[in-house]
Amino acid sequence: RLVSWKGQLYLADLFARKIVVVDADGLFVDGYDVGADLTKDETAGSANDISGFTVDSEGNMFFTVPTLFTAFKVSRDHKMQSFGRPGSVAGRFNVVAGIASDDRGFIYVADILKSVVMVYDKEFEFQMQFGYRGDGRDNLTAPQQLEVIGDKVFVNQARRKGISVFRIAYD
Repeated sequence: RLVSWKGQLYLADLFARKIVVVDADGLFVDGYDVGADLTKDETAGSANDISGFTVDSEGNMFFTVPTLFTAFKVSRDHKMQSFGRPGSVAGRFNVVAGIASDDRGFIYVADILKSVVMVYDKEFEFQMQFGYRGDGRDNLTAPQQLEVIGDKVFVNQARRKGISVFRIAYD
């Protein structure tokens, strides 16, 4: 995955679980071996590849690992935090995929199996979810990746459903 942030490019190798940051000229700025930090949670032979990856407005990186039922935040000073627990109720993860954040710090996580997008605040507290499996106008089919632009959440889906767009309404 490739993400641009303030003139820098974040190149994420999802399988090796390494992230390299380069400037606009391609010069190395920083590197992260997030796989090394994940190793303590792994079992031998597990394939804990990164699924979703993004960079927020402050330069924090967010990524998901479906096999760990977890989302992670890595700050620019290399501090890693995680959130999420497995389960089928609202706010719990099944098969997590895409992740994105908005300018207010809300974090959006796609769950392929539940066919929803879950919303968390800056402290990783669950706020709500939207989508739900089905063919209706507001339904989702195995949401994969997310992108937030302005007050809209773009969600790409499986099975030729294309991209759904949801408007963010803050209270």
